[in-house]
Parts: sequence; C-alpha cells; structure tokens
Amino acid sequence: MKLAPMLAASGNAVPDDATWAFEPKWDGLRTMIRIGPDRDVRISSRQGRGWTRSFPELAGIGHVIGRSVVLDGETIVLDGDGRPCYERLSARMRSSTPERAAWSAPATFVAFDLLELDGEPLVELPWWLRRELLEGLDWCGASAMPTMVCDDGPALLAATATLGVEGVVCKRRRSRYVCGRRTSAWVKVKNPQSGWFDVVGWRPVSRSHPAGALLLGDEGRPAGTALPGLPPDQRGVLDRFVERHGTRHDGVVHVAPVAQVHVSYVERSPRGLVRQAVAHKLRAALPGSL
Repeated sequence: MKLAPMLAASGNAVPDDATWAFEPKWDGLRTMIRIGPDRDVRISSRQGRGWTRSFPELAGIGHVIGRSVVLDGETIVLDGDGRPCYERLSARMRSSTPERAAWSAPATFVAFDLLELDGEPLVELPWWLRRELLEGLDWCGASAMPTMVCDDGPALLAATATLGVEGVVCKRRRSRYVCGRRTSAWVKVKNPQSGWFDVVGWRPVSRSHPAGALLLGDEGRPAGTALPGLPPDQRGVLDRFVERHGTRHDGVVHVAPVAQVHVSYVERSPRGLVRQAVAHKLRAALPGSL
C-alpha cells in the first residue's frame, strides 16, 4: 500500500469541544520514517524525496522501537533555548557533511501518527486508536519521541504563543488517515505575529516570485521579504514610489527606507528575518516621502 502524508486544512480558530484533540505545530520538516523487518530505517520527505543520509543520527531508532512500522511526523532541530529553529534545520539540509552537521545541530524526529504496524495498515482506524498504538511503542531513544497531545486547544494555542512555537494542529478523534489529501479532519492554526518594517526594496515579478516581494528592513538591518497584500490604492502609491526613486541592482530595485509596511508573519529567525510574511498596510516613515 502506497502511503502519502495526510494534509491539514488552515483555520483561524481552535475548536473548543471534546471531539477534537490538539498537538503543537512544531517548526520542522514533514517526515515519513519506515522501519523494516530487519530494523533498517528509511527516511523520506513529504514529496517522497530520500532523506536517510541527511539524518544519520536517526538511524538507531529502528533498533530502539524494534518493530516494523511506518511513522508520520516532523523532524526538528532545537536552538540554544530548546525551541525548534527552522533556520538551524535549513542549514542542516544544506550541509554537505551530514555526520558533522548531526554532531553540531542534532535532529529529533517528533512522531504524531502510526500508519502501519508489523505489516498491517492502520489508516482506516480512528485517530485515537492509532495514537494509543503510537504511544505503546518503545521510545527510549533521545532522537525520536511522540508529540504531546492536549485536550484543551485554546490553552495549548496560548502556551505555544508564549513559548514561540508555530501553533497548533487540531485533529478529530474519530478521523481516519486520508493519504495524500488535505482534509478538514485536521486543522492547523498558527500564532500570528505582526509589526511595522521599513521598505528597502522591491523584487520584481518572476517565475520564482510570481507576485513580487517587498524587501524589508528593521532599524537598519535586513529583515527578509514579504508578499505584497496591500489594498489597490496603497499598492499603486508604492509602485509609483519605487518607479520614481528606485535603483536597480542585481535584479532587485533598492529604495531609501522612507516608507513602512505593516507585516504579519509566522516567526523571526535568530538573524531577525521574517518567515511567511505578508504586507497589509503602507505608511510613510517620513512626512511627504510618498
């Protein structure tokens, strides 16, 4: 049976009733792990790309769990404060020496579903029963563990916001596992963050940036990019400003930081770069600049 990850729908609020269970949404990479009868470990991405060589520190979980399984979860790397750090994980994936990278920035596999056990598919079972079987496995190793589950979704969402974790995934307790499809039986709710940033440039529309992108600054330092979600009148003002005052260099139009945008984003990296950012409002940082 071909197993592909089940995908969560996006939501704006956490359900508050007993038919749902709630898990933290870790800031990692969706990962499938297959442990064969001989305890060999095969690791793959959501798209099926082979990652076994990228995470050598996870090879030992086959002998720790000691059973033939297919696991669904996320691979994360922690920062110095013990919080998931996507930037460190991204650096791991770019490393040409996985063994050295595993020593300096070790990865952890956080499992949240069990799709097959001892050769028997479990996808038609309800989530709560798959969860019981997942927790019943041997998790004595530090490189892999089941994710936590909470009955109080609003409380977990508030806790993740305080801890700087991405958000919450809500799962219907009686839902089966629907391979390769996005379904409302799982709903992801992210903790929004927002703030004002300087506009320091514009990346024109291209194949890799079909909507273009605003280059952001914060107190003189680069702060990443944001998609332009401005109202039409403000977008027109910005376009005219960039056309009149911009300087093109290396495919990017640079402007002086005299305009600002209000940006919503998921998180900021340790270097201060925003992730999954969208600009919603434009204002002049200096009177008369626009």
